[in-house]
Amino acid sequence: MRKIIISVLIALCLILGAAPAFAEPGLGYFTDTAGLVNESGAVQLEDRAQSVSESYGCGVYMIAVPDMEEYGYSIIEDFAQDLVEMYELGLGDDRNAVTLVLSMAGRDYDIDARGEIANYAFTDYAKEKLAEMFLDDFGQNDWYVGFRDYIDGCAEMLDAGANGRPVDAGSARQQKSLGDRIGSHAFISLIVSALAGAGIVLPMKASMKPVKKATTANYYMTGNVDYSIKEDQFITVTESRTRIQSSSGGGGGGTTINSGGHSHHSGKF
Repeated sequence: MRKIIISVLIALCLILGAAPAFAEPGLGYFTDTAGLVNESGAVQLEDRAQSVSESYGCGVYMIAVPDMEEYGYSIIEDFAQDLVEMYELGLGDDRNAVTLVLSMAGRDYDIDARGEIANYAFTDYAKEKLAEMFLDDFGQNDWYVGFRDYIDGCAEMLDAGANGRPVDAGSARQQKSLGDRIGSHAFISLIVSALAGAGIVLPMKASMKPVKKATTANYYMTGNVDYSIKEDQFITVTESRTRIQSSSGGGGGGTTINSGGHSHHSGKF
């Protein structure tokens, strides 16, 4: 009974507060009952998210509410997951969706991924990197830019997943920038040249009287990047979670999916 009442409250609040661009009877790609973005910005975000969603067969959604506690929730992951299920968000038979939910009162956010495409592209590591793309904007109350960066980040990660290379902790550790590779090759060439030169000069030096001491130079390489993996712990008493390894390799990656088929990344902004 409690869940039915909560469902009715959420439905009334979200639908009544939705902009005209939202599709009925469900929600559109951008739902802002907290009044963070003006009407023009909301239409642009809706169109942008729809374009990305249709390109990759995975719905990219954003929902902002004043306070999740008004709907009977105190945990943002539970609130986000119920919204996705209640409104049947997602595209295709598998209802693939990635949904950013904001509760403004406590400045809570959750990224919820559902479906095979979404959980493959949005690994635990990818969701963490995605959050970094919009958290700096939200921290300055720049809502439109934050939502736009979220959509663009989703497009990047869906594209990587579609090409069989999801953004993941293992693959990130194995990647080097062009500058790193060039620097490494230059260092190796320098060593080889020095050894070759030494092979020619040392025999000559044995027959010569030194005039002064030679100076030496030490070379240092920089640019090594240490990618650390952060883990989010979610409080639950009814769901089990299974880590699904991605094909990106390298170990330590994959997506932690709960018994409802969802994966999450949450925090504060």
